[in-house]
Formats: sequence, C-alpha cells, structure tokens
Amino acid sequence: MSHMVRESPIVVKSLQTLKRACQALGMEWKEGQTTARYWGGLAKGYVHAVGIPGVDWEIGVKEVAPGEYTLEADFYGTTGSTVKKHYYQLLQRYGAEETKRVARLKGYKVHEVAQRSGAIRLEVVI
Repeated sequence: MSHMVRESPIVVKSLQTLKRACQALGMEWKEGQTTARYWGGLAKGYVHAVGIPGVDWEIGVKEVAPGEYTLEADFYGTTGSTVKKHYYQLLQRYGAEETKRVARLKGYKVHEVAQRSGAIRLEVVI
C-alpha cells in the first residue's frame, strides 16, 4: 500500500540549511507548497516540498512543532526506491550542512571530504 511516511527520527530545525542541502543535491525547493505528489496522488498538510530530479513524486516538509520540521515521502515500488535514496541523501546532506554551519558560527574551520562510499566526512579544526 502506498502512503507518505516519516521514516527518519531526524528533526530539521533550519529551513535555510535544508534549502542549501537541496541545492547541493540538485533538488528543487518548493517554497510554500502545501502538497507533495506520491503514488496515491497529492498528500496535504505540508509547509514546503522538495522536488527530486527525474521523478514526479516529492518529499513533503511538515511542521511538527514551531520551528521543527520532518520529512515525509512515499517509498512504494520502483519509484519509491528512488525517492528513498534521495530522502536519505537529503537528510545526510542536511546533517553535514548544519554541522558546518554551527561549527563556523563557533569560529572553527571545517573541511568536507567525500568518501567513495558516498558518506560525508567532516574535519573540524579547532
């Protein structure tokens, strides 16, 4: 059965950082879009959406508390597998971007080193 799910417990606290993560991955930030496309049509209840290159389905950004957001998407079938891959890449990139932002605010230098596995390694110089 197809439906929108929140698979990760990660809470997004900076929409600016999430937008940067989308840009870095070539995803489209859809400011103020209150629906997200999925296998079953349009899901409602979102404050923004994220478009995935080459896929009609979207990731919904839902506000769960003031200033706190979660990501929801449909992982059903072949298209859902593609969406799931992008969902986790977006969360990974968000985490890296937010870590860099906070470290730089504290005056630290940050170097990002891409790993062959696709993982992101951050080196923070204190």
